[in-house]
Amino acid sequence: MMRTEFEIRNRINQIDADERYHYPSARVDVNAPLALIQVALGTEALALAWVLREMPPAPGPKKKKANKK
Repeated sequence: MMRTEFEIRNRINQIDADERYHYPSARVDVNAPLALIQVALGTEALALAWVLREMPPAPGPKKKKANKK
């Protein structure tokens, strides 16, 4: 059970680091296990972000950060 802000942020970061969360959305009739995992990860990220009153990490392909010079 998560109780501290640090634990919540850590779990959000774990979800964001999970490559399955960033795959294109799976269809239940094609890949049901992946679809269920993606829904579970997305729902958990949304709920944790709500607790912190922040935006959850976006699902789908990760956007590369531009190098600042």
